Amino acid sequence: MNARQLLEQTRTRMLADFPLYGVQAMHLELVEKESVGTASTDGKHLFYNSGFIVSLSRPERIFLVAHAVMHVMLKHHLRRNGRDIDDWNEAGDYSINWILYNQRVGTMPTGGLLGGSYTDAAEVNYSRLHYNKQEQNEPGDGGQEQSGGDSGSGEGKKSEQQQNAKRYGSCGGVMDSAEPDPAKAEAEVQANLMEAVQIATKAGKMPGGMERVIKELVAPEADCWDLISEWVSDTCDTDRSYARISNRSTDEYLLPGDYSDDELGTLVAFIDTSGSINSAALKKFAAKLNGLRQLYEFNCYVGYCDTRVGRVDYFGRDEEIVFRPVGGGGTRFTPAFDYVDKEISEDIAGFIYFTDLCCSDFPSMAPRYPVLWAVTGGRNKVPFGDVVNIK
Repeated sequence: MNARQLLEQTRTRMLADFPLYGVQAMHLELVEKESVGTASTDGKHLFYNSGFIVSLSRPERIFLVAHAVMHVMLKHHLRRNGRDIDDWNEAGDYSINWILYNQRVGTMPTGGLLGGSYTDAAEVNYSRLHYNKQEQNEPGDGGQEQSGGDSGSGEGKKSEQQQNAKRYGSCGGVMDSAEPDPAKAEAEVQANLMEAVQIATKAGKMPGGMERVIKELVAPEADCWDLISEWVSDTCDTDRSYARISNRSTDEYLLPGDYSDDELGTLVAFIDTSGSINSAALKKFAAKLNGLRQLYEFNCYVGYCDTRVGRVDYFGRDEEIVFRPVGGGGTRFTPAFDYVDKEISEDIAGFIYFTDLCCSDFPSMAPRYPVLWAVTGGRNKVPFGDVVNIK
């Protein structure tokens, strides 16, 4: 049989043995594309290198198809958001392979990425991978995805195949979505997933441990940027609540400061500039801060910190907040809080730290003002303050 016939046979077998993955695999159009080196998906297609597919055993092909399905199921084709494409593929592979390996879905092809400290969501794995590579001075190839076309000279094709084989790995990889409308793409993923869940459940073949994962995938989520607004309103708005002092041993409240009815006071925002926050997320955060400024009329300090504070800008109530990031080294949180304590004399209504939390350097004591960690990457363990996960 040729490669396409082998993949068709694999999908059919998975409908009986692993229906959660087999049903969703039937929605991926099989497309032979030698330039991908191994295999990859963009949410609509499963691109494959025919020679690579033929070289796999039947259990390895089952693992590869299930792996592609999980990239789509977990929306990795929609969640890259400008991250380095190679590191994003590695991060997603670690997340998926750990699940499939424990569910004993086929056999992982030789060279697949598994285990270590990379068993979390793709964003968390990405932060760790990217940080470790920065520490070792091994940057990725950049945030742009290379063309998957088959044009060019023979040597060029061979080089592209080798590059993509490394990028997508022996288990297959993920490209950005082929659907220009993200909402439509997400709706298609949800519909295909629910169909597969119903069939797998009815057949009594839902993989162990997937109920929680699926519940998180299909449950509606509150908009993360709206949660930041709610935090400012509930925690920092002195017209509605008292300014809170919080640490591990006390839980006291102060009377409101001398603010007018429509003014919040002073808000501090620090940006983690270690390289883990992409420009798209920064633009959204700046837009949210400006929207809050118009609503609550606060003064704002915006600082940038990697292992040290690189810059702090002040914006009055009537000034548009503009981000001017500097830095790009490792990550430490303590310098930002030290700067506020030493350099800012105003009463702080609230402190927002925009970061991936890929760091364990926190102040030894909670500060005197409320703190919100606006976190990319899914982490949520902090010694003080509240956490909002940015997606």
